[in-house]
Amino acid sequence: PRRKRSAAGVVAVAIALILAILLLASPWFWALVGDIAGTARTYDKSARMSIKRTIEFSVNGQGAINYDMDVPLPKNLMDSEGGYVQRSTKTDPSPTPLDEYKYGQHWMAWDGSDATGQEFVIDYEFEVRTVIWSIASEDSADVDAIPQDAKDAYLGTEWKIDPTIPEVATLSGELTGLDDNVRDKLRSIYDYMNENLIYETGRSGVPKSCLETLRDGTGDCDDQSILFCSLARAAGIPAWMEFGALYDPGREVWGGHAWAKAYVPLANGGGGAVCVDIVNREFFVRACNRFADWEGDGNGSHMEDYYNTLTYSSADNVQLDYSESYVGTYEAIGGKVSAKTGSSVWPGMAVAAAVEGRANGKADTQERCRAQPQSDL
Repeated sequence: PRRKRSAAGVVAVAIALILAILLLASPWFWALVGDIAGTARTYDKSARMSIKRTIEFSVNGQGAINYDMDVPLPKNLMDSEGGYVQRSTKTDPSPTPLDEYKYGQHWMAWDGSDATGQEFVIDYEFEVRTVIWSIASEDSADVDAIPQDAKDAYLGTEWKIDPTIPEVATLSGELTGLDDNVRDKLRSIYDYMNENLIYETGRSGVPKSCLETLRDGTGDCDDQSILFCSLARAAGIPAWMEFGALYDPGREVWGGHAWAKAYVPLANGGGGAVCVDIVNREFFVRACNRFADWEGDGNGSHMEDYYNTLTYSSADNVQLDYSESYVGTYEAIGGKVSAKTGSSVWPGMAVAAAVEGRANGKADTQERCRAQPQSDL
């Protein structure tokens, strides 16, 4: 005769199914699978891009404004072996700007008075190469091996980045206290943020402070990179921001973007900067679907100035409408490369592009986006 299944057996099976579903839905499970199985994500090896950046403002009200606007002139970026990571082949602004040198870089600057509005167009062309840092735990040294000049530049408070806030410092210690090298400390912070923060679209203007993002549990690329840098600095790791624009191959659109960089010392001596793009789930990868126009230097007033692309004043009761947009082409060249991603990939990863703008007494360029992954293996 067929045996009857006991009630306890049915309950056990149900519990096992529920646990299996919860496990499959957990990013930590897919992180483990990725680390064991070598889950990889493919990237274009290099790319050629042409971008038109348009910055506009219009004056609302009876009266005129006095304005100042400046935009960094993108630089060529090299790797540690002297090869190009980013080659700027064209920057053609209109109207013709003044040349302003500050913070160790040339900037394009415009100023004047206006009662109606202005449009500024910058045509860029770049060749960019994907860089993947294959640094395992055993390849990385601990914080004691970090050069003092890097610590001096990138361990303090920098505008919205603040490693001294008790809530931030405590969390950083909890996340990294058991790790004995810089690579693993950064990975612990990265995994925590992927697990606990939600990408927020539709924001504009000044980014949140690191504490606001931590407490909200949400943030765009600027917000999350600021928090990542704060947590890393609290762990004694120099970390800073890099800014530019990103191409989303899934939507075929461009948008302003920000990501983090950090210093990793190597066990066999030396070391250098790596990239971490929290919202695009890229750890130790700098994909070629972006260009950079400015990199934080540890000075908070410089970073705030970067965000305030346009400043204005007026004796009249007027307001300013400000907008900024990117359009362009992206051509992949040179085949594909792949990077092991671990928790970078899991089912249900949603991505979107956010393009927003805001203007007030200080007009900001907060137009940031997150891109669709090119492919996952």
